[in-house]
Amino acid sequence: MTSENAGYRTALDDATVTVTSGRPGRERSSSKTFEDRYKAIDWSETQERARLRKGFRLDAPPETVPVGSPFLQQACGKSYTGMLPVTATPSAILTTFHDDADLLISLNRSAAEPRLVARSRSLIRDLAPTGQGLLALADHVVCRVEASGDLVPLTGSPSQPCGVLAVAAGRALWFNDGRLELTDLATGTLEWHRAVAPELYDGHTDLLTVALSSTHLAFAARSGEVVIRSLADGTEMSLEGIDFPNRMAFWGDFLVVHDLYGKGLAPVGVYSTSTGEPAGWWLPPEGVANYRFAVSPGGSRLAVGSHCWVTCYRLGQPAAELTFRIDHAVRGAGLAWDGEDALLARVDAGFIAAYRVS
Repeated sequence: MTSENAGYRTALDDATVTVTSGRPGRERSSSKTFEDRYKAIDWSETQERARLRKGFRLDAPPETVPVGSPFLQQACGKSYTGMLPVTATPSAILTTFHDDADLLISLNRSAAEPRLVARSRSLIRDLAPTGQGLLALADHVVCRVEASGDLVPLTGSPSQPCGVLAVAAGRALWFNDGRLELTDLATGTLEWHRAVAPELYDGHTDLLTVALSSTHLAFAARSGEVVIRSLADGTEMSLEGIDFPNRMAFWGDFLVVHDLYGKGLAPVGVYSTSTGEPAGWWLPPEGVANYRFAVSPGGSRLAVGSHCWVTCYRLGQPAAELTFRIDHAVRGAGLAWDGEDALLARVDAGFIAAYRVS
């Protein structure tokens, strides 16, 4: 990483950390050995975080770093373990950080300094670039982000705290006035709607989650059931036995579902959209955690994140192709693909990063 022509590098060899710093031609190296590798990692990340917060930035050509390593790291605000939205456009990376308000910022790919896009008193939970501009889920209302920075509501404020947003193939699926609506974004045409009453799960959390692809939509508004609907012929099927469907995404001809409170079931399941059966080739992650996942733009790859670890899978292949650690993650990181070969991580310690994944 560099700042004003000064550089800082760390190299880890088991429990020994070697630090090289200074201006080109005047660099100095020193080494420090710890009791074990984990203490060495903790110390080196503490040093790196301090420099990132002082304005240092890692920015390297992706092909020059090993697979599973970052080629971009940059500070983007205070530590924050809440919603960590991140998305990519051809020209920029978009994310948020929380100060006295939620700040939507753009990191131009050719410039080091982030640009303020919008300021919102509402919590920005999700971001979705579309052909008609950027959409944001602010608190539980879907908004269009104007060039002026204004957030223009497209849905009403729900009586229950359970707004949702999914975008695919020029359509958006959201919750508005007590019903789910599928809308053509170019024409504003309402293509489908369904009244739903989100269940208050165990008396503490409103249950509503959705997913959308070019061929199907899926939604869950009560414990134990996920509905998959074909956009071609309107046929529907239900997936039973999923206790709390917390996150969902389509992955090719399959639906990925995170069961937040499932007891004795896989925390992340993959189900066929034609039969509703679990994918026979899928080997789910072990343990119970608040998983995040992201599907690549081409639909062939899935990234599953938990705490500071990310595992990448190829569609139809049971074995994970790559597992790597997200630097500086405390409880986790928001994930988004940047093309098919890079994964963005909005890290809760207050950083944005991009990792080479192939």
